[in-house]
Amino acid sequence: MDNLINSLVGNFVSNAGNANMAKVTDYQGKTYDRDQLLALSKQVAGSIDANAIKGGVFNTKGESVGFNYDEATKLLGHPPTAAEQVILDMSRHLLNEGVTDLNQADASTTNRRFGSTYTGGGGTIYELKKDADGKPIISSWSKDTSDKKAILTGLAVAAAAFGIPGVTEGLLSNAPVGSTLGSVGAEAVGGSTLGSVGALGNTSAMGALGGQSALGTGLTAAGTGAGGLGGAMSALGGEAALGSGLTAAGTGAAGLGGAMGALGGEAALGAGIGAGAGGLAATNSLLGNAALGSTLAGASTLPIGTTLANLGAAGAGGSLLNAGAGAATSALGTTLGQGLALNALGTGLGAIANQSGINNARDAITQGGATANTALNNAYTNAQNLNAANTTALGNNYQNLNTNLNNVLNAQNQVAATTGTNLANNYQNLNTNLNNTLNAQAGAYGLANQNINQNAQTQLGLLGSTYEGQKAQAAANAAALNSNYNTTLGNMGNVYNQQVGFQQPYQDVGRAGSQGLINNQDYLTRQFGAADLNSQLAPNYAFQLQQGQMANQRAANMGGGSLGGNALRGLQDYTQNYAAGAYQNAFNNFNTQRQNIYSTLAGMANIGTTSGGQLASLGNTYGSNMGSLSSNLGGNLTTNAGNLLSAGNAYGTNTSGVTNNLNNVLSSNLGQMQNAYNQYGSNLTGASNTYGGNMLANAGQLQNAYNQYGTDLTGASNTYGGNLTTNAGQGINAANVYGLNSANLATGIAGALAGNATATGANNATALSNLGNTALLGSMLKAT
Repeated sequence: MDNLINSLVGNFVSNAGNANMAKVTDYQGKTYDRDQLLALSKQVAGSIDANAIKGGVFNTKGESVGFNYDEATKLLGHPPTAAEQVILDMSRHLLNEGVTDLNQADASTTNRRFGSTYTGGGGTIYELKKDADGKPIISSWSKDTSDKKAILTGLAVAAAAFGIPGVTEGLLSNAPVGSTLGSVGAEAVGGSTLGSVGALGNTSAMGALGGQSALGTGLTAAGTGAGGLGGAMSALGGEAALGSGLTAAGTGAAGLGGAMGALGGEAALGAGIGAGAGGLAATNSLLGNAALGSTLAGASTLPIGTTLANLGAAGAGGSLLNAGAGAATSALGTTLGQGLALNALGTGLGAIANQSGINNARDAITQGGATANTALNNAYTNAQNLNAANTTALGNNYQNLNTNLNNVLNAQNQVAATTGTNLANNYQNLNTNLNNTLNAQAGAYGLANQNINQNAQTQLGLLGSTYEGQKAQAAANAAALNSNYNTTLGNMGNVYNQQVGFQQPYQDVGRAGSQGLINNQDYLTRQFGAADLNSQLAPNYAFQLQQGQMANQRAANMGGGSLGGNALRGLQDYTQNYAAGAYQNAFNNFNTQRQNIYSTLAGMANIGTTSGGQLASLGNTYGSNMGSLSSNLGGNLTTNAGNLLSAGNAYGTNTSGVTNNLNNVLSSNLGQMQNAYNQYGSNLTGASNTYGGNMLANAGQLQNAYNQYGTDLTGASNTYGGNLTTNAGQGINAANVYGLNSANLATGIAGALAGNATATGANNATALSNLGNTALLGSMLKAT
């Protein structure tokens, strides 16, 4: 299995499958994306635990598992192995869960079932878990779902009830791999327990068949022939041996031991039953194709049935009750319990033999059905061959008729085509002539329009030239007027500026006088004061005062030497009079000086005022002259513009006249051309109508020919179909009669064979039951 899984992983990694196959369909008709399925299958193959892969599906070859075998072959590009089919089926189940990436699948460290298949022996269960690192691990295990399991489970329960060691484990080894007796028992008896088998002196619990424990560690029995079951018992659903077997005290100390495997497995049923070396030994399984045992107590053997293989090496010779190789004592059933168990075992094996007979009957019926089916197929093939021959003959006749009708139709098609060609040629010629006439008229229309446009353009050009000349003259007049205006304006400006220059000195004097008045305003308006008195006295005032006073003093001195009252009074009066006269002179001088300064400055200011009046008069005269000049210029420019406007109006009027004349002539010309087009359309419409009528008539004749062809062909087809139907009916009737006879014959033979097989199975069942009864009777006799 390891090599199988390893090769499967390598194959899925290296083989991309059929790249042209976009979708894959399973056996239920559901489709899957090819790339998605292959990608997930590679993940599944890489996650399989090779040590935990089991199941009958891996033993199949060429069967369908999830996907039909042919569909899987197309997908992979080669015939798939069973393991490849299982990988694809596992991936199909995961995709149905919505899993596209195995790493995202819902799983824990405990196995989770995510699908199964019942292809092959029993059922194969798919499980998924994740290891401690979160890596997905996929495994599978086998589950028996056949009728054999129910029979063997019943035998196992019976054997356990009677305490026969080895039988229980062997019969139940068909349970799912890794299960225990308890888990199998849960399916057999619904989870009930056997409890203690006290009647046999069992000192330990048998364990619950519905539980998960092993059967126990052993059975011991007390009493006559005190036998017991020793050794450790493995899980009954596993692959290990039962134990060391049965030990017994007493005559012929014998036991049922050795490696105890499954009746459906590969281990031996037991080493022996009875005294001595003889016993019940099996090298293959009861349900396989080998013998149940080589001897039954000694060298003699007993055959059970042809479908169960041989129970012994040869024949029914010898005694069943031989105690050894020729011994006279019986070895069947050393105890009553074992006799009862062997009786139950015989009954169970009889049921299996009866089932085997039924299976043989089914095989016989299947073979008979296959024979009948072959006969029916042969009859059907003969009828098909006959139908094919008749169909060929009828087909040839039909083909000949169809060919003749086609020839007639083709001839009619040729005539219709020739007529249509002639009509088309005539129509084309007429259309060409009409087009030529229309083109000539269009040429004349175009030439006339060209001449008219040229004349109009010439007239418009002359008018435009005249108007442009008038505009140029008006522009020259305006330029001359502007030039004269500017020259006169310049001259007047020069005169005005010259006169302004002449007045400038007077303006300066007036400005100085006015500024002097402003600057001396305080002096000219204040009252006469002490400061003014001192500044306005005559420069010799002090000297003359001193001289006068000294003269008075000398005169007084001359009179006596000292000044008397009169002398002093005369000196005082002189001084006061002299001072008063000096003050009045100073005051008069002050006023005279102020008046002189004022008069001088006012005279200078008046000079400026007079000059300003003269400048104002010059400005008014200059402005008046400027106004007259501008008014004259405006009048002249207006007259010039009016002349240009008149010329423009004349130009517009003349241009409109030329344009209107042009439009009138062109409209007239266009009307003539439109009439020509209308005439062309009328002529072309008449020609088209005539052509269409002729074509319709020709098509009607051709349609009649087609209708007649259809009628004739339909009649021939109906006749041909009726003959074919009659021929087919005759062939089918012959095939039905032949097939029914063959089927009845095959069914009769199959029924007889089935009856014989069923009777054989019943006889074998009776023989095995009698064997059990004999063993029970022998045990009872031995016990007594």
